[in-house]
Amino acid sequence: MKQPGLLDQLYLFPQIAPHVQTETMGNRCIIVFPRFRNKWMQKYLVPRNRSPLIRVRLDDHGSAVWQKIDGRRTVYDIVESLASHFDGDDKYELQISIFINHLRQEGYIRMLSEPAP
Repeated sequence: MKQPGLLDQLYLFPQIAPHVQTETMGNRCIIVFPRFRNKWMQKYLVPRNRSPLIRVRLDDHGSAVWQKIDGRRTVYDIVESLASHFDGDDKYELQISIFINHLRQEGYIRMLSEPAP
């Protein structure tokens, strides 16, 4: 199946992947997911002094986008709702599309063709 391009993805519904959790620190989001999804790998391959979880801290812009991802809004809806957040940046639409595409490539979100129930 062909991967959606940046323009194609405007009408898809991003949804946070089931294995990903969100923590907040002030107004910023932290994406939390297991180092390995397989329990056996978690037990035997994670070094003793390391956490079995990986945390990715998002900046203000990334957090604003992440908080809008719910599976019911399209990428276009997210872009439109964040216009005031990116005030003064004339390329914010492209930045948000690229960021959402990166989140999909890393497996933090999945793109749905229909809104989530």
